[in-house]
Amino acid sequence: MAGRLARYGELKRVAQRQHGYFTAAQALEAGYTHKLQSYHCNNHNWLYIERGLFRLPGHHDSFLSNCQRWFLWSRNKKSLPQAIICHQSALHWYKISDEAPHAVHLCVPPDFRREPPPDCILYKTELSGFDIQREGMLRFTSPLRTLTDTREWLTQTDAFPKAVRQAIRLGLITEPQARLRGWINLKENPILQERNMRTKFSYCGRQAFTLVELLVVVAIISILAALLMTSLKGAMEAARSVACVNNEKQISLACQNYLPDWNNYFPDCYADTRGFSWDAGFCSYLGLPDVFGLHTRYCESQKGVTYSQLGMFFCPAETRNRTHYGWIVYLGTRSYAINSNADSPTLVGRYSRIKRTSRFPLFTEWNPGSDFVGNCYNGQCDNRNLSFRAWRHGSRMNVAFADFHVATQTETPTLSEGVWEYYRFTNQE
Repeated sequence: MAGRLARYGELKRVAQRQHGYFTAAQALEAGYTHKLQSYHCNNHNWLYIERGLFRLPGHHDSFLSNCQRWFLWSRNKKSLPQAIICHQSALHWYKISDEAPHAVHLCVPPDFRREPPPDCILYKTELSGFDIQREGMLRFTSPLRTLTDTREWLTQTDAFPKAVRQAIRLGLITEPQARLRGWINLKENPILQERNMRTKFSYCGRQAFTLVELLVVVAIISILAALLMTSLKGAMEAARSVACVNNEKQISLACQNYLPDWNNYFPDCYADTRGFSWDAGFCSYLGLPDVFGLHTRYCESQKGVTYSQLGMFFCPAETRNRTHYGWIVYLGTRSYAINSNADSPTLVGRYSRIKRTSRFPLFTEWNPGSDFVGNCYNGQCDNRNLSFRAWRHGSRMNVAFADFHVATQTETPTLSEGVWEYYRFTNQE
């Protein structure tokens, strides 16, 4: 009993979506075998329409039910309907035309072989997906395709312009679509004339922008531009600071590789008798050109060396002139200085004598106080030239410590004269 009610409920749901009609394949999917289908037809529980097509009693005929019948009639061997409702039937469905068709008009594929009955008209043609519109369980040609197919028939009764205007009024097609196909003429269309006149007078009645409005817009744009420039400036400052940290980190790593090769002795912070200074000793460890004579007396040896080759010794935030005597670059104007206490035999001398490496400032940013080398051309920084330290990143500077880590420090007593003096004279815990 439960299985019988379930079968009937499923078949009823299918039939209600199709105005009471259903196919033998749909009944078979609902659970009715061919034997049960014959039983219900013989007992008049189902109305036999034609082979493989049935209808439940109690449904009234209408335009859509008639379309549904012939739509299911066009099914192929796989029980899939092939017809698309078109021409006058589609006009009547879209309410473009008030005249009810005397037959159902269907578009079918060119290889469709079934002969149409008297109350069905077939058009064998191929339709694209843009020409088909689904409405429930049925398929209709689109409004544009329907008007195109019925233009000749409507022109015979001078009903085509009226049908086009009705389609535009109902929102089925747009004015540009109709004008593009030459279906309407603005001079002959009172609806479009009235709409365009309303638009014209509405546009003419608008007032232009006032001076106050323009000034408000300009002020808003200026404020937004100022905010944007501030953000961009901050981002550029941060990028330059990161690049500076990277430079000091590379110099620290070069120092770390230099020390084992020289028995843990630091390089000469001041130029030696040959004109070498600490950065000349690091060049080979940084993959840079082996530049000699960084001392002022031997700067001629730097001819032909470009800034891009030695850019690691220059902070991107520094704006000083880096040329000397008209040559391209002069390393004596470097942006970084080494703690001159590092090579002092009485104070540090060797790396192993540093007691707290994480607090011993080894490299820092510096500014010799002029566009050229000035009095501190070697880049050393001790208690005698504290004023040459550079706070290029706002109130911050980057410092590399003896444990080879780099930190950004603010202008606090951490790097004041007392701290540098502390390491210069005591180097204690």
